[in-house]
Amino acid sequence: MAISAEWQTFVDEYGASDAYWYFPKGATADTDDFREKFRIFDLFEGEKWTPNLQRRIAVELREEKLSRGGSALPRQIKRVFENMGLCWIADYQPIRVTPAGRAYLEEPPGRSRTLDQQVWRYQLPSPVNGTATTAGIELHPHAFLVEALLACAGELSGEEFVLFVSRARNHEDLKKTVNRIRSWRDLAAARRQEVRSALRTTHYPIIERDHTYSLAFHHCDLLLQRGHGGLYVLAGDIDALKARLAKQRGVSEIIEFENEPDCIAFYGDPEHKGTQIEALDYYIDVSDIANAVKVYKKLPREVRGDLTPEEFEKSQFLEKDLEDHLEKHLDKIEGGLKLIARQHPTKVGPIDLFAKAKNGDLVVLELKKGRAADKVFGQICRYIGCVKSEQQKKGPAVRGYIVGREVDVKLQYAATVVPAGVVRLQTFELKGEKGQEDWIQVSAK
Repeated sequence: MAISAEWQTFVDEYGASDAYWYFPKGATADTDDFREKFRIFDLFEGEKWTPNLQRRIAVELREEKLSRGGSALPRQIKRVFENMGLCWIADYQPIRVTPAGRAYLEEPPGRSRTLDQQVWRYQLPSPVNGTATTAGIELHPHAFLVEALLACAGELSGEEFVLFVSRARNHEDLKKTVNRIRSWRDLAAARRQEVRSALRTTHYPIIERDHTYSLAFHHCDLLLQRGHGGLYVLAGDIDALKARLAKQRGVSEIIEFENEPDCIAFYGDPEHKGTQIEALDYYIDVSDIANAVKVYKKLPREVRGDLTPEEFEKSQFLEKDLEDHLEKHLDKIEGGLKLIARQHPTKVGPIDLFAKAKNGDLVVLELKKGRAADKVFGQICRYIGCVKSEQQKKGPAVRGYIVGREVDVKLQYAATVVPAGVVRLQTFELKGEKGQEDWIQVSAK
């Protein structure tokens, strides 16, 4: 018997796209041994990720009876850790455990509050999980799943996740997803089997094969239970789950990260909640003016302050112009400075300009970019501390400059707290006749 027109439409839509909520294979995040596997990686923090190191990690995993795999397995497992914001591991670069990863390791045995928080903050798109499989998906997957689960009597089967939830591309798909789950539950067993058979020529078998890793990820939510191949919430936890969803929905913002290190640095910091303000700060930090303006326009007028969106945009273009100029003229800040990188990645975020001084010191340069004094001062101190932590004991000194079109009294007071010369302040103005303007240093402290 041919399937109904309603379900034939579903099969056609399912086959029209291969995108789904892919989660890297290699380790299941909700199992007791997940933290122990990560602890093995932590033993090698600071060592460079090389084929030899991967073999050593594989040996440790086998000796601790955490794996039977060969030397290729650590590379699979590390993608799971990175996807959860626990570490950053690039080829021939040191293993870097993030603050979230450190918090996870310091927790007592059992289900993890750190992973619970990571699940709620996780978003697609993500450069860490940016494959053709996830292309075109833009949402916070866990919040979507929870909303669907609550609308479907507090439970979702594994099959319902594969067929309907994991195929959602944005939050606007929620109503259609919920309606199809309800229709599926009303469908006779024989009719369901006909739909499954029709789906065998689509991406369905692959999604079905991979979905256990995704469900393990979502099960890291402390309010969700695992059973009968799916997820459910206990009756006594429904109100708490609804409250958590409402809180997340009110503040969350999808952030277009420029690269993997930026994404992991943000996601790996438990202090970040993924709010609109934090999204704005990120876009300002990386001089993504177009996205910064988009977020700025969403903010309530009382949060924006005195600047109109047009004035904010003009200010950001000036800040970017100053950063572009200083990248090519570091001698205006200090004679002999040599650029190492712009937007230099660290495990706590990107450094605007990273340089080396004539005497060998490493120099962190942060543009104020209109940010609050406390925010930019805390940021440069984190970067200096991070760079120091990655140097050898007898490595070069690390210091920094905060540079901007204005440096207020709050920054001046903040700079006096650290030892002299560790953080210096410089102010520049754009001067000259139209068409011949130049950035001129007008003060230095």
